Amino acid sequence: MVDSPAQPPQHQSDPGRRADLMRLAGFEHARDGRRFRRFAAGGLPPVQDELTWTSLEDAGREPFVDLLAAALPTSADARLAALVGEHGDRGAAQQLLADMEALAYEPRWWEIGHAPDGGPAALSLPARNPSVAVIGMVAVSPAYRGRGYAGAVVARGTRVLLDSGAQEIRGDCDAGNVAMVKAFERAGYENFAERQEFLRRL
Repeated sequence: MVDSPAQPPQHQSDPGRRADLMRLAGFEHARDGRRFRRFAAGGLPPVQDELTWTSLEDAGREPFVDLLAAALPTSADARLAALVGEHGDRGAAQQLLADMEALAYEPRWWEIGHAPDGGPAALSLPARNPSVAVIGMVAVSPAYRGRGYAGAVVARGTRVLLDSGAQEIRGDCDAGNVAMVKAFERAGYENFAERQEFLRRL
């Protein structure tokens, strides 16, 4: 990963030269990312939310896999598209959820938002990595896109993390995922860096 401007702990200088070096070493450009952050001093984000939320504690794991399996194949995120290409819809969903479970979280934090018609519409997976609280995963079922639910998920996850004592919250998304960029902006996040991701298969 190469961040611009340089970010701790790597403090990488010359991002263009670093990217060129990785390409020469056989790495492929995997993702053009945007990094967002928000501080507790900004207060709680506004909530205009018609979703009804059910936690992992109450619903169990399987509905979360189901919603991810429905959402990932048409995601605008290059990294997630690659995961589906490698593992298939449900395999990618299971892999992603397992990766998220490696982070610190409480089962009550993870929620599925149900639309007014009762259908599972969106998924929120806020968590903490070793250094900071994160909007770990946002997913909206294809049948419910275009209704502002990504923004509702970011606002919901932000409130959960602030209520847990987080002072700073971060989130990443693909530059091409316009809905997610707008969702972060609506919830008061600033785009503080760009992150280029590179991959080399062994």
